[in-house]
Amino acid sequence: MAKIKYPSIPDEAIVDLKIIGTFYRSLAQLLLGLSQELKPNEYQAIIEKLKNKEPATDIKELNIMLVTALVFSIELAAEEQKVTTEIEVDIPDEPVK
Repeated sequence: MAKIKYPSIPDEAIVDLKIIGTFYRSLAQLLLGLSQELKPNEYQAIIEKLKNKEPATDIKELNIMLVTALVFSIELAAEEQKVTTEIEVDIPDEPVK
């Protein structure tokens, strides 16, 4: 059997990475899109799995868990580095039935 070598990152390694705000916003939009494909209780169950460090049961759960963890990590680092700002956004009114 042939062997090849490729670069890898050990599990315990911590990688410092600089990103631009537009990349973060794109990730946040991706997370919003992924979560909107689910029922609210399904999304909440995935977040609970993430909090409890439980494994994903399928690729959709894995994608949501990974993107959520990445967005959260970026937000936490941004707060620690004091590079966050507050913005105001409009929230549409609930539709009248």
